Amino acid sequence: MAFTHGKGVYLYDTDGKEYLDFYAGVAVTSLGHADPDWVAAITEQASKVAHISNLFYNEVAGRYGLPRRDH
Repeated sequence: MAFTHGKGVYLYDTDGKEYLDFYAGVAVTSLGHADPDWVAAITEQASKVAHISNLFYNEVAGRYGLPRRDH
């Protein structure tokens, strides 16, 4: 079976067959597939930066009160 895409709680294979996705993966929260709000948030963030080590301070960490690490 090879999945081509997902929408909400469903995955779709190369034949177009629909599967209810009960599998969240290892250490991953199941958020559903292709949720428009999630896609918009990820797209916006990806246009800025994809990853910053937690060794460095960033705007989002500050917004949530995470400690500043001055090195």
